[in-house]
Amino acid sequence: MLDMPVLQAANIERTASNIEVLRQHPALKYLGWGPEDRDGTANCSKLTTAEFWKRCAAQKAAGRK
Repeated sequence: MLDMPVLQAANIERTASNIEVLRQHPALKYLGWGPEDRDGTANCSKLTTAEFWKRCAAQKAAGRK
């Protein structure tokens, strides 16, 4: 994904590994996990990257990936 500099939105699998590298993506604005995070009208994540990383950190602290 880092090789796609214009990518602005993505949904990844919960089982994806090494997702921390996505923090470095220069254009990524929306990031989510699977269908529960998709915006039905735009067919992409409804979470901003800030919201995604905040939720990711909270789940990690709670012992979930």
